[in-house]
Order: sequence, then C-alpha cells, then structure tokens
Amino acid sequence: LDPTLSSELVNSLQKDEVAEYVEHLDPNDRVALIDELPAKVANRLLRGLSVNERQLTASVAGYPKGSIGRRMSPEVVTLTPTLTVAQATQRLRSRDDAETLYMVPVVDGTRRLVGIASLRAIFCAEPEDTTESLMTDPQSAQATDEAEFAARRCADQDMLALPVVDGENRVGGVLTAEDADDSLEEAESEDQARSAAR
Repeated sequence: LDPTLSSELVNSLQKDEVAEYVEHLDPNDRVALIDELPAKVANRLLRGLSVNERQLTASVAGYPKGSIGRRMSPEVVTLTPTLTVAQATQRLRSRDDAETLYMVPVVDGTRRLVGIASLRAIFCAEPEDTTESLMTDPQSAQATDEAEFAARRCADQDMLALPVVDGENRVGGVLTAEDADDSLEEAESEDQARSAAR
C-alpha cells in the first residue's frame, strides 16, 4: 500500500488490535510490514511489542534491505554435537516457537555452524547416538547475501531450510523454503514491473 494509506489504515484500527496482530507476526514478516510504514507509525508499533519480540525484530532489521538476513527467521532451534538423540529430541519438543524443525543447525559453543541434522535422521537414530554422528556438512547463506541469490539457491537445491550465518559463521536464523519462494516471487514481480516500464 501507499505509505499514506498504510498510515491511515493503521491509525483507523484500535491500538490493541494492531499491537496484537503485529506481536503474532513472524519477525521477518514484521520487518517487511514496518519497512512499508511511515517511521512514526512503525516506531509506535515497535514500542507495542513485548521485549522478546522487539529483540527478534531488531536482529532481522539490523541487516541491509535486500539481504537474506532481513528474510530469515531468527526463531531457530540449534543442537550441539555432543547431545544424545534423547537430549536433542527433548530440546526440539521444548521449542514450539521455532520456524522449522525439518533441518536443525548444529553449532559449537560459540554458535558457529558445524553441521546440520535432519529431523528424519534424529527420529530414526538410537537414543544414545550423538548429534555429531547424524550431522552432515552444512550449507549456509551469509546474512548479507542478496535475498534473491540465497532464495534461488535454496529453491534450486530443493532445501526445506537453509541456515543463515553472520560473518563469523554464527547461526542467526534460517531461510525456509516458503520464505525463499516468497523472495523469488517478489523478485520476479519487480523484474516484470521494470520490463513493463521500459
């Protein structure tokens, strides 16, 4: 929507209704919405968020526009190599806020990506097996990578999710297949709009 129209729309809704709606958005979707709003309205919406949701939103909004960092979900569950399958399963069950569990990043003590473990591998393993014995070499995207590039890689390789890391290889979030598809659709729409304008 046009920024003025967006502002009028948000102002016409009751503050509590808007705050509740924005609170329940995924952080990456929240950032996309806030990017479209005038700064005054965006700041008011951000102030209405819980501390945790405000921090998650800030972690995504801190990356450059057009980067995959702004498209990733920071709500990611990670495992460490020394966890047993029984411990890993318990951890996965306790994290119902995670965006996806099909592919789980495995990290060291400093959150650096060292592997990935599939949900299938975890649930097919013996309880005493370690995460390290199940993990495979990780593929990832840098949070500052262009969104379309990372999304195309995710789609072309038919990944359910792709870990997103910072410059020190620390996991900041995941790009889901759904978010990758959305990024590609948006890029295609922009390309079509450019072609039509010529």
